[in-house]
Amino acid sequence: MDPALRTLVETGDGDDQIEAIVRLTRQGAAVPPPAREITRFGDIRTVRLKRRNIVRLWSSPETASVKAPVMLHVEEDGFGGLFAPAPAASDAVYDRRDMAAAGLTETGRRVVLGVIDWGFDPAHPGFRTAEGRSRILALWDQRGGARPGAPKPYGYGQVFSRREIEAALASDAPYDALGYHPATADRGTGAHGTHVADIAGGSRLGDGYGGVAPEADLAFVHLSSGPLSGLADLGDSVRLLEAIDFLDNLAGDAPLVINLSMGRHGGSHTGRTLVERAFDRFLDRRPGRIICQSAGNYYMSRAHASGHLAPGRRERLDWICRPDDPTGNELEIWYPNRDRFGFALTPPGGGARLTADLGQALVIRDALGADAGRLVHRAYDPNTPDHHIVALLRRGAPAGTWTVELFGDYVIDGRFDAWTERDAAGRRGQSYFRNPDPAVTLGSICNGWLPIVVGAARIGAGGTAQPASFASAGPTRDGRRKPDLCAPGVRVLAARSAPQHGRDTAVRSRMSGASQATPFIAGLCALLLERGLRAGRLLSIHDIRNAVVGTARETERGDPTRLGAGLADPAAAAAAIDRLAGAAAEPPRRPRSAETSPTAVKGEF
Repeated sequence: MDPALRTLVETGDGDDQIEAIVRLTRQGAAVPPPAREITRFGDIRTVRLKRRNIVRLWSSPETASVKAPVMLHVEEDGFGGLFAPAPAASDAVYDRRDMAAAGLTETGRRVVLGVIDWGFDPAHPGFRTAEGRSRILALWDQRGGARPGAPKPYGYGQVFSRREIEAALASDAPYDALGYHPATADRGTGAHGTHVADIAGGSRLGDGYGGVAPEADLAFVHLSSGPLSGLADLGDSVRLLEAIDFLDNLAGDAPLVINLSMGRHGGSHTGRTLVERAFDRFLDRRPGRIICQSAGNYYMSRAHASGHLAPGRRERLDWICRPDDPTGNELEIWYPNRDRFGFALTPPGGGARLTADLGQALVIRDALGADAGRLVHRAYDPNTPDHHIVALLRRGAPAGTWTVELFGDYVIDGRFDAWTERDAAGRRGQSYFRNPDPAVTLGSICNGWLPIVVGAARIGAGGTAQPASFASAGPTRDGRRKPDLCAPGVRVLAARSAPQHGRDTAVRSRMSGASQATPFIAGLCALLLERGLRAGRLLSIHDIRNAVVGTARETERGDPTRLGAGLADPAAAAAAIDRLAGAAAEPPRRPRSAETSPTAVKGEF
């Protein structure tokens, strides 16, 4: 059993209502009772069940895998935010104020642009029409637990409709009238979600400033975590999938683009987590659905290490935990299932060395013999199916250098990858490796096949792109190229949400990160979907990927492990959509023979 799930089983009252994700053995299978299905993404479901019934669900023959909620974080700024009262011409890369210069006259009309993030300012002029009306279809604040009128079938939080938002805007204190304020997610330079949403779809203001898709219908989900997940009030994987389901239902038959600027370090990095599988199934289910994801800002985080273990040899990693860290820490190692490694962990300060063979689960103890955490050496993870080592340190576990040793007991391949998980305390509490490997530092939920994954670029003279210093690197652990492409991600100017008390004179700020690069692409996808609608075609994720990724411009100093196919080219992407629409108008040609006919290959998505 996954150690996070085991912790959920062992902690708390058996009657507690638990949120979880389950993968079933068959696409059409029903969730085994007594679990209750909430959302469905093919064989991936989010469920509710009592804590006492987790083992029953996990052991059911209809169940392939069960996962506890895992924490998701807002992407920390690469350089930190800065206030900026006005745009500067030298900062423009894609001219968001005039996309027509790239041949796109579209504005995102008839397309729903959904943002799942933290902190949205519904009163900001960037999300209102020229007449002052709201452009927001709905705002779902997932916080607050079960409430009267909470959206069904999810059962938590509160949804504010466009009518309720407009009524609040007509008052003297709109945030008080609505009962929602973006400042609760303000990290000092404005709420992250407000900044991201404005880049993708902010209204064109009087000074000419505007987002990429300024007439798209906007929808926002303020992500939160379940009350019993132990993950603080950030966000988790269960509620992320339920946010996607909410936006899908809200959009109905209209095209939908979803922006996800969030992540974490750990995971298999093969696209086979239940969240990533759910993304792929959602996108492949019907046309008109797009997900754009940030690749991460982890290149310099020292959170990844790797190696190649020879038969009979030993590899050592130094895992350093900070003394001022107020939270626990997590280390995980993945290696191929054709190998069998030995593993040892030695705590700082002379604690007992702990060894864990494949299949063992042990208690970690400090030098005084106190319980410091759990160590699990899992065989055949059901989703990869590689071997997986997890060390979970409790809050207050010894700080300093933990010595990690791997032994080549039975080696055919020998490769391994290790990650330290992102810390809830931020950079000041982040554990790290003494000798890190900056490759394979993508976020753990952006390694799937179908979402468009965006890296952050610094744009030089003549429009050349270089990786931003913080931009995460691919490839995926199974060797696929990610990110897919890049967009500007350094000192991007966008909406600054209102502070808690009064309104600051600066309505915009600058932030850097893959979080800022991704909404450029999300907005561009909204324009291309509108362009497709004009031509009578509802574009699929495959159409959009071919148009956006397939036309990206390679740059002389480009690094494909961090910039993917290159810098997005809106004009070329629009031309690709035009060619696709023109080709669709022609009747398909009949193959001359069976030998020349294309063969359909069914892959797992």
